[in-house]
Amino acid sequence: AYQLYDKFANEHPDLPEASIAGYRAGLSLYHTRYYAQAIEAWQKLLQKFPNSNEAQWAAAQAADTLFRQGKHNEAKDLYKKITERYPGIPQIAMAYLRLAQIAYQANDNSEVLRQVQHVVLNFPKVPEANDAMDLAEAVFDRNAKESFQDFFKSVIQADPKSSIAGEAQFRLGRRLFEKKDYAASAQEFQRFSITYTD
Repeated sequence: AYQLYDKFANEHPDLPEASIAGYRAGLSLYHTRYYAQAIEAWQKLLQKFPNSNEAQWAAAQAADTLFRQGKHNEAKDLYKKITERYPGIPQIAMAYLRLAQIAYQANDNSEVLRQVQHVVLNFPKVPEANDAMDLAEAVFDRNAKESFQDFFKSVIQADPKSSIAGEAQFRLGRRLFEKKDYAASAQEFQRFSITYTD
């Protein structure tokens, strides 16, 4: 299937279907586990048809494939391009989460928290928001100097009635309890029960 799609895309670059064929060529390679070649096909599509819907999908697929292969620097560059060029794609929250995960692997705690906060505040209802909160907690576990209180309070204050604020409120109370600051923990859990439980 790859050869047919690739041939069509190369022979008919002016047709709107050429970008679809280019994307499917990469997908065909991906499904047959030719990951490096799939990435090349998608990058070719990004160069030839940067404004097509398929370019957005190709960018997301290529970045995710690079990430899963552990090629974090290349993935990081592509995720950054995605956030700049295609801010409206359905995978945008995942792109920011992946940037946070890459920063975590690089021990860049401030960048992790910056990206996590972006996910949580801008995409509070997507599953990636809870994954981002878990990643923030991993930073707090790894480095006691990072202020979990400041982080969770900023999430709560950004949109106090949202479900993600409730999640932040609960996590704040739990972490204070784990730190044996029982009085502060009780206050935070009381706020949680008054504000976020029905």
